[in-house]
Amino acid sequence: NQLQALNDSLFHASDSINNGVRKRKGAASEIDDLVNYDAVDSLVFSMDTGRVELYNEAIISYEDITLQAGYIRYDMSISEVFATGIPDSTGKIIQKPVFKQGKDSYNLDTIRYNFKTQRAFIKHVVTEAEGGFLHSNETKRQKNGYIHIKDGIYTTCNADHPHFGVVITKGISMPNDKIVSGPVYLTVADIPLPIGLPFSFFPNSRTKTSGILLPQYGEEERRGFYMRDGGYYFALNDYFDLRLTGDVYSNGTWGLRGASSYKLRYKFNGSVNLQFFQNISGYKAIESDYSKSKDYSISWTHAQAREANPNRSFRASVNLSSSTYDKNQTQRIENIVNSTKQSSISYTKSWPNSPFNLSASLNHSQNNSNNSVNMTLPKVAFNMGRINPFERKKAVGPKRWYEDIQLSYTSLLENRIKTTDTMLFTSSVWDDMTNGFRHEIPLSLNIKPFKKSAALQTFTITPNVSYKGMIYSKQKEYYISGYDEDNAAVIEDTLYNKLSYAHAYLPRVSAGISPKIYGNFEFLGDGRLEAVRHVMTPSASFSYVPDMTAIQPDYYRDLYDSVNNEVIKTYSIYEDEIYGTPTFNGASGSVSLSLRNTLEAKVRAKNDTIDKVEKVKLLDNVNLSTSYNIFNRDTLSPSWTISLTSLLKLNF
Repeated sequence: NQLQALNDSLFHASDSINNGVRKRKGAASEIDDLVNYDAVDSLVFSMDTGRVELYNEAIISYEDITLQAGYIRYDMSISEVFATGIPDSTGKIIQKPVFKQGKDSYNLDTIRYNFKTQRAFIKHVVTEAEGGFLHSNETKRQKNGYIHIKDGIYTTCNADHPHFGVVITKGISMPNDKIVSGPVYLTVADIPLPIGLPFSFFPNSRTKTSGILLPQYGEEERRGFYMRDGGYYFALNDYFDLRLTGDVYSNGTWGLRGASSYKLRYKFNGSVNLQFFQNISGYKAIESDYSKSKDYSISWTHAQAREANPNRSFRASVNLSSSTYDKNQTQRIENIVNSTKQSSISYTKSWPNSPFNLSASLNHSQNNSNNSVNMTLPKVAFNMGRINPFERKKAVGPKRWYEDIQLSYTSLLENRIKTTDTMLFTSSVWDDMTNGFRHEIPLSLNIKPFKKSAALQTFTITPNVSYKGMIYSKQKEYYISGYDEDNAAVIEDTLYNKLSYAHAYLPRVSAGISPKIYGNFEFLGDGRLEAVRHVMTPSASFSYVPDMTAIQPDYYRDLYDSVNNEVIKTYSIYEDEIYGTPTFNGASGSVSLSLRNTLEAKVRAKNDTIDKVEKVKLLDNVNLSTSYNIFNRDTLSPSWTISLTSLLKLNF
């Protein structure tokens, strides 16, 4: 009945074959589970012998065992399977067997495996073992998973034929434990070297284990004999580990390292590396040649999985060190050549179906050539996208003009530090710190009074009212300390810890128009050039902010010279702050004019039997512009730009 069912399923198969056979418990083969097999080209079944032959991309599976190969023969009577590769059109053997059981995977030339005894005989197998590769010409696999090796080689070379390695005459590989062998010797380019051992031991464990880390030893010309990277490894759990190591040099230099890696699947992963060194230079007996210095390095990487949270993310990339760390400690030439380093820790959050979003970051940049360090600790922004607060939820009738009024909100908090790497962890770093908070609420409306006119439909009038507020912790002050030959000596002073809030209402009105003017010229004849089009875009804009000093706080001061009866200078008490002064000292206004030109051509395709035309830009963005401050006649600033982007594409 089983054979008849198999024959019926084979008869109804089309492009590929995917069938299964289950033997009764207690039968000759003692197969207790379903054996599935599949092939792309063909399946040959012998009813007399009970053999199934699979050709091309064949696969057979039983419980946690999967075997893939170009050719597989399955003998159901003895529960044995044989697999090998198949030759391609050039005679090269392809689709060599791949045997998988659980997490273990083996690449083979041929294999004979018995499902009943769970033993296998393999010709040339390659397995990964503790960062290396184990090759074996003849292999026997036992039921407990142990692999008996004959004429094998252990190497870190990933080539099909290793360029070097340790030849193992015979041995046993114990998965997830160790490899024990008899006599071994080194080989390079298939040439045996006179270096060998009567036996060997290779660890082969995939689990993390705490233990002692043996140091490297050697000699440096500058610091003498050394022992590096000696310490202890703590395998704390499946998500977190810790590595504590140290370096010692014979001239007295020493260093400590702490490194940790962590990972939570589908959530985040990262690593932390902290290093500190005390360097000794010269000899203590010669005081002029003796010196001590300290180096440090802090690195941290953190990445959040994309699927962890679609509305919130946290990332970190920190690379901070003393300016001499790479010169004294690093062993990578690219770190020594690169004189700049940057770091960033960022957090972003958005609210679904809401215009609000939040972003926060800590930033760092340093230049080792001049020891400068610039940091922003922190930078926080909270914003609201544009909304129409007066738009009706259920509109009835035509749209009202006030429904186009737009409202938004932006805020920014910053704390900037500019110092040197030697002063970074001292209290003086806070003396030159600048900080502030700024927020703004703009309310605007776009009006198009000539929508029905084709010539003036681009004319827009934009009235805008915005509220600006700023918080500072310092103020600027100037005063006269005395006179030198009737000239006043002006002293600049900064008042610290003087928290204040500055704000302003800024009404603004602007108008602009930017029509397009087209000019076309067509070419007759059989030439490739069919037409040329010239597009001119003149634009004019006007902006005006009235003088609001009479109805809002005045943050400008006059430094008055009572001796000479004159004002020496007018200044803002917030002139050196990061966001400046929220108000203008008087009215402001400007007029801007510009002209943009674009020249395009229609060109017939070269050597094309079809009348195909392509557009080519001859001149792109030939711009002329000027601006003028109506309250300062000396601010006329004309400019022009030209860009030749596609002139050579014609290729006549």
